[in-house]
Amino acid sequence: MSFFVAICMYVICNIMLNLSKSRSLLILTFATLIIGAIYKYLEISSEGLLGNYLHNYGLAILLKATGCYTSMSQNMAGLLAAILLIDYMVSYLRTMRYHVQ
Repeated sequence: MSFFVAICMYVICNIMLNLSKSRSLLILTFATLIIGAIYKYLEISSEGLLGNYLHNYGLAILLKATGCYTSMSQNMAGLLAAILLIDYMVSYLRTMRYHVQ
Protein backbone atom coordinates (compact mmCIF):
# COMPACT_ATOMS: atom_id res chain seq x y z
CA MET A 1 0.00 0.00 0.00
CA SER A 2 2.86 2.40 0.74
CA PHE A 3 4.21 1.75 -2.76
CA PHE A 4 0.88 2.81 -4.25
CA VAL A 5 0.61 5.89 -2.01
CA ALA A 6 4.16 6.95 -2.88
CA ILE A 7 3.61 6.60 -6.64
CA CYS A 8 0.33 8.54 -6.43
CA MET A 9 1.94 11.29 -4.37
CA TYR A 10 4.75 11.61 -6.90
CA VAL A 11 2.31 11.88 -9.80
CA ILE A 12 0.29 14.52 -7.96
CA CYS A 13 3.34 16.55 -6.89
CA ASN A 14 5.51 16.28 -9.98
CA ILE A 15 3.08 16.06 -12.87
CA MET A 16 -0.03 17.85 -11.64
CA LEU A 17 1.56 20.50 -9.38
CA ASN A 18 4.82 20.84 -11.42
CA LEU A 19 7.10 20.56 -8.39
CA SER A 20 10.74 19.54 -8.81
CA LYS A 21 11.75 15.90 -8.55
CA SER A 22 13.62 16.36 -5.26
CA ARG A 23 10.76 18.28 -3.65
CA SER A 24 8.27 15.68 -4.87
CA LEU A 25 10.36 12.85 -3.41
CA LEU A 26 10.62 14.67 -0.09
CA ILE A 27 6.87 15.24 0.06
CA LEU A 28 6.04 11.64 -0.87
CA THR A 29 8.45 10.33 1.78
CA PHE A 30 6.91 12.35 4.58
CA ALA A 31 3.34 11.78 3.41
CA THR A 32 3.80 8.01 3.11
CA LEU A 33 5.40 7.69 6.55
CA ILE A 34 2.79 9.89 8.21
CA ILE A 35 -0.08 7.99 6.57
CA GLY A 36 1.51 4.69 7.67
CA ALA A 37 1.92 5.90 11.27
CA ILE A 38 -1.67 7.18 11.41
CA TYR A 39 -2.95 3.90 9.99
CA LYS A 40 -1.00 1.88 12.56
CA TYR A 41 -2.25 4.11 15.39
CA LEU A 42 -5.85 3.64 14.27
CA GLU A 43 -5.28 -0.11 14.01
CA ILE A 44 -3.88 -0.30 17.56
CA SER A 45 -6.57 1.90 19.05
CA SER A 46 -9.39 -0.01 17.33
CA GLU A 47 -8.24 -3.26 18.97
CA GLY A 48 -8.62 -1.72 22.42
CA LEU A 49 -5.00 -2.37 23.29
CA LEU A 50 -3.94 1.23 23.57
CA GLY A 51 -5.13 2.00 27.11
CA ASN A 52 -4.55 -1.45 28.62
CA TYR A 53 -1.03 -2.11 27.31
CA LEU A 54 0.17 1.45 27.59
CA HIS A 55 -0.63 1.72 31.29
CA ASN A 56 0.51 -1.79 32.22
CA TYR A 57 3.59 -2.36 30.07
CA GLY A 58 4.70 0.84 28.32
CA LEU A 59 4.96 2.07 24.79
CA ALA A 60 7.89 -0.13 23.69
CA ILE A 61 6.07 -3.36 24.61
CA LEU A 62 2.89 -2.10 22.94
CA LEU A 63 4.72 -1.37 19.69
CA LYS A 64 6.43 -4.76 19.74
CA ALA A 65 3.24 -6.69 20.57
CA THR A 66 1.20 -5.07 17.81
CA GLY A 67 3.83 -5.50 15.11
CA CYS A 68 4.39 -1.80 14.57
CA TYR A 69 8.09 -2.23 13.84
CA THR A 70 7.41 -4.85 11.19
CA SER A 71 4.67 -2.74 9.66
CA MET A 72 6.81 0.38 9.48
CA SER A 73 9.74 -1.53 8.00
CA GLN A 74 7.43 -2.86 5.29
CA ASN A 75 6.23 0.70 4.79
CA MET A 76 9.83 1.83 4.29
CA ALA A 77 10.50 -1.02 1.86
CA GLY A 78 7.53 -0.03 -0.26
CA LEU A 79 8.60 3.60 -0.13
CA LEU A 80 12.16 2.81 -1.23
CA ALA A 81 10.90 0.54 -4.01
CA ALA A 82 8.68 3.35 -5.28
CA ILE A 83 11.57 5.82 -5.21
CA LEU A 84 13.78 3.40 -7.15
CA LEU A 85 11.06 2.82 -9.73
CA ILE A 86 10.45 6.55 -10.10
CA ASP A 87 14.16 7.23 -10.52
CA TYR A 88 14.50 4.45 -13.10
CA MET A 89 11.45 5.55 -15.08
CA VAL A 90 12.48 9.22 -15.13
CA SER A 91 15.98 8.40 -16.36
CA TYR A 92 14.63 5.89 -18.90
CA LEU A 93 12.10 8.35 -20.30
CA ARG A 94 14.75 11.08 -20.53
CA THR A 95 17.08 8.83 -22.53
CA MET A 96 14.23 7.73 -24.79
CA ARG A 97 13.26 11.35 -25.42
CA TYR A 98 16.83 12.22 -26.49
CA HIS A 99 17.07 9.17 -28.76
CA VAL A 100 13.83 10.03 -30.55
CA GLN A 101 14.90 13.60 -31.36
